Amino acid sequence: MEGFDNRRRSRRYEVQMEVALEVPAQELSTKVVTRDLSKGGLCFTLDRRLEMGEEMKLGLSLILGPEAQSETLQLLASVCWVAQETETVYQIGAAFGELPDDIIDNIATFLEFIREGFEFQGGQ
Repeated sequence: MEGFDNRRRSRRYEVQMEVALEVPAQELSTKVVTRDLSKGGLCFTLDRRLEMGEEMKLGLSLILGPEAQSETLQLLASVCWVAQETETVYQIGAAFGELPDDIIDNIATFLEFIREGFEFQGGQ
């Protein structure tokens, strides 16, 4: 994987959920589905290549309980690795920018539900 090093700071959880993606430099606005999520970032697939360090805006809602969901979180992130899976599919690893404590807490709560085996319907 180009640009990938395995110095993760937090555990990744396999979770498929729909995320709004904007990449201003490529005038791209679309929806993607995550492969995994951690407190530090996420992985998703896309039908085009993104460049290392390229900045993006992400919009995601987290399940925080059986009947509770966060407001859509608007997060800044940047590409930290890219792996070409097929001729037209790229796996993208993105690291979140600096996050406020309340958003970190929401992500941690969501990941705790995943760790405990809570099942949910990904997407909106």
